Amino acid sequence: MKLVTRNEVLEESKAVLKIIAGNSLLGFAYAKWMKPNGIINGGVTSMAMILEKVTNVPIVYLTSGITTLLLVFCWLFLGKANFFKSIISSVFIIYFLLFFII
Repeated sequence: MKLVTRNEVLEESKAVLKIIAGNSLLGFAYAKWMKPNGIINGGVTSMAMILEKVTNVPIVYLTSGITTLLLVFCWLFLGKANFFKSIISSVFIIYFLLFFII
């Protein structure tokens, strides 16, 4: 088993903090600017916005469902390292969407 160095931990921590910061900005933008103005620009959340209009299912549930499906594909095709970063991003985007929408 390989030991993890301090530098590797710091680099991964920086990457995770960047992911969280980016998701906070993205969640704010969608909740306060894009969703209220009906702006669709692509991606999972925009697909969920379209489906919300058609199905009347709240955007948070749709985003969660689509993201879960994509995470399965991530695990299968991109590997464990990308999967865990994607999990972090998926959890935080949903958290920030809920935080800024409510």
